[in-house]
Formats: sequence, C-alpha cells, structure tokens
Amino acid sequence: MTRRTLMMPALCLTTLTMIACSGQRSTQMAMLSGDRAMAQGEYELAADEYKYVLSRRPGKISAQIARGEALLASGHPELARDHLEAAYNMRPTNDDLVELLAQSMLDQGDLQAMTDLLRDHTEQFPSVNAYLLTGMLMEDAGDLDRAEQALHTAARIDGGQNVEPQLALAAFHKRLGNDEEAMERYRMALFVDPQNEEARDAIRSYGEIPGPTFALPPVEWASAEE
Repeated sequence: MTRRTLMMPALCLTTLTMIACSGQRSTQMAMLSGDRAMAQGEYELAADEYKYVLSRRPGKISAQIARGEALLASGHPELARDHLEAAYNMRPTNDDLVELLAQSMLDQGDLQAMTDLLRDHTEQFPSVNAYLLTGMLMEDAGDLDRAEQALHTAARIDGGQNVEPQLALAAFHKRLGNDEEAMERYRMALFVDPQNEEARDAIRSYGEIPGPTFALPPVEWASAEE
C-alpha cells in the first residue's frame, strides 16, 4: 500500500468537512439567523439571510415575506415589492402580507397600485381588520376621505362589539383636530371596554372623567340592535 493510498481516506474526510463548513447551512438555521437580525434591527443582514433561504428553497412563502419585510425596512421598497407580490399571489388572504405589500407600494409612490390592492382585498375578503388596515394606509397616503370611509365601514361590520374600530376612529379624528368627533368615539370605546386605558387617558386629556355614566353606546351597536 503506497503513501498516496494511505492519504486518500484522510483527504476525502477533509474534503467532506470543508464542504460541510463552506456555508451549506440548513434553511432553518438561516431563517432563525434572519429572524434574530430583524429583531435587532439589522435589516440588511436579515435580507441576506432570507436570500440564502430562497436560494435553497425558492418556493418558501415565509422567506419571501420575511425578505420583503427586511428589504422594506432597509429602504428598498422596489425589491421588497417583488418578493411580497410573489407571496401575495400564493397567499392573498393574509392581512399582514397585504399591509407589507401596500406599504411597499406607498413607499414607491405608486398610490394607484396601493389603492387598487386595498380595494380588491376588502371586496374579496371583507373584514374589520381589512377595513382598519385600509383606513390606516389611506390616511398615510393622504386620502382622508377614503380613510374615514374605510374606518366607518370597519365599525359598521363590527357592529359595536369590539373597541378597536372605535379607537381607530377616535384617533383619526383627534389627529385631524376634530375634538368633538374624537371625544364621541372615545366615549363609545369606553362603553365597549370600560377599562380601556387608551380611551380613559384620552377622555382625561379633554378634562372629563371617564366614569360609567360618561360612556356612550356605539352608533353601530345601536343600529345592530334595531
């Protein structure tokens, strides 16, 4: 047996070790690394980690969404949109995904595409959350009429059962300086959830006491009872 023959097993073992250590990580480890980077605000690193996952598993929707979110956070809305649109085509019912995709369109200045997306989403999958999301993003886009309309639709669908639509409308009016409308909605929020701190603090800020007698039944709740 020659020296060369004796060296072959060791050489093969060394080669296999180098391959194993050459960056061929599992996609699970790369996803976890990307998630840690996102949590720490290291968005460029996170985007690179998710890119690695997609190089190994191009059809992984969670990686598409995660990379889109990382790219959006790092100031690359056009690249983010590509990934988010790919994910949206496979999972159009996901409100969080719709929010990210709409935000990427808004950051690009493509307001028409964002408006169309939100309109289609609420028509196909109408829900309280979908309309609240539309209201928030349309306000961010500066379309206050559509924003208010969406928030009222959310409250109507909800029927006065939950506090979120009331708070959303109250905060919307407060930002616009419509104190009377804001106070009315905070009182309605107090009726739905008497211990809600956001409503109670807002009412106090207007110089009122958020007691039980100050609460108002939501107009949507009253309509639903009829």
